[in-house]
Amino acid sequence: ARALPGVVALLTAEDLGPNGLGLPDLPGEAPKGGQDAPHPLLARLEVKYLGQAVVAVLAETRAAAEDAAALVEVAYEERAALVDPVK
Repeated sequence: ARALPGVVALLTAEDLGPNGLGLPDLPGEAPKGGQDAPHPLLARLEVKYLGQAVVAVLAETRAAAEDAAALVEVAYEERAALVDPVK
């Protein structure tokens, strides 16, 4: 996908740094969950919900981005659904 003409970059969570936001960690106490927890832009190691993005394609045109995205292959391991909110 990276080698296609017009593709500028293909990013994964590893490219976005340790917090997954593409930003440096800010000083102070890290969020402990809930509404203030940062929401990573891309899944890292495991997909948490259906439709979570795993890669971002930057290209010169929409067509080039769509062509590159179609070539991305992701291996998913099916896991049991978590349906108990206490767990």
